[in-house]
Amino acid sequence: MGGHYFAYIKDYESGCWNNFNDYRVSEIDMFDLTEMFGGNKGKLVSSSSNAYMLIYKLYTQDQLEAITDEDIPAEIRQDVLDGSV
Repeated sequence: MGGHYFAYIKDYESGCWNNFNDYRVSEIDMFDLTEMFGGNKGKLVSSSSNAYMLIYKLYTQDQLEAITDEDIPAEIRQDVLDGSV
């Protein structure tokens, strides 16, 4: 089973989200972004046809060394400790 894939990427300098769809790149507003990842589109129940959302951010070595356990959300720390991720 195949499909068409595209990516939403946030520009951290401007704070804007962009839709990278093949050779087309267009800015997307927060309402449309929210709708793509679980929005309810006017329904009573939220839904999404998307499988996942990944967020990557580049850190310098100094920034990485400054991260403590408390900087990582508790539910993610617990998932890692439980081996469920």
